[in-house]
Formats: sequence, C-alpha cells, structure tokens
Amino acid sequence: MGYQNVIIDAYTKNATIVKQLQELIENDFIELFKVVLVHGSVGTDEIIKYSDFDGLLIVKDNFVASKQLHDFKNKSMKLILKFDPLQHHGWFQIKESDLSNYPESYLPISTLERSKLIYPREDKIEL
Repeated sequence: MGYQNVIIDAYTKNATIVKQLQELIENDFIELFKVVLVHGSVGTDEIIKYSDFDGLLIVKDNFVASKQLHDFKNKSMKLILKFDPLQHHGWFQIKESDLSNYPESYLPISTLERSKLIYPREDKIEL
C-alpha cells in the first residue's frame, strides 16, 4: 500500500476549549508539536452539552518522553475537564515519524480527514 496524503483544514469555529488550547500551545508549548488536531463533535462543530473532547497530538519525536509534553498534558487536561467533567480519555497521540507509516488501526484516516487543524494556525496542512 502506498502513501496517502490527507489535507486537513483549519478549525474556523469559536469553541472556547479550542481557543484556550491554542493559547496554551502558542504561549508555552510551541516547540513540542508538528500538528495538533481536533476531531469528533468539536471538530465538526456539533458540540452538545455532553460532548467529550477528541484531539490528536502529533508530537515531534524528540519530545515524546519529555517533561514538557507531560506538563502540556496536565495543563491541557485541566481545560478539557472544564469542558467535559466526565472526559473518559486523554489525547490521542502519535509521534511525527509515525506519519511515514501511519498506524490507521489507532485512529482511522477517515477520522483524520474530518479533523480540523488547531496548531499550527494555518489555512490547511497536508499530512
């Protein structure tokens, strides 16, 4: 099976949780990530009162086991738990090098195709 490129458009809606996460990343954790995505109801802007938060971190390889990533997850989960106090999972995460052999059994490409880009703040990105 050959490579499959996926174009992911920017998140353009106004969910407070997304804005808070973007600010957290941009203020303190910009060096950690290749890409940060939201998917599920947040990504499709179909948030209802019992929506959970679904997000994917594509972490630069040299930060996978870092204290900085651990700190980001702790700080971001505080925000996520305010959005959904019953949040039943954390971030989905892969490392940047996984993109060359994407683990589709972990998070299907069809989910990526419906995801929205929250970092970096660009119109779209090709993975």
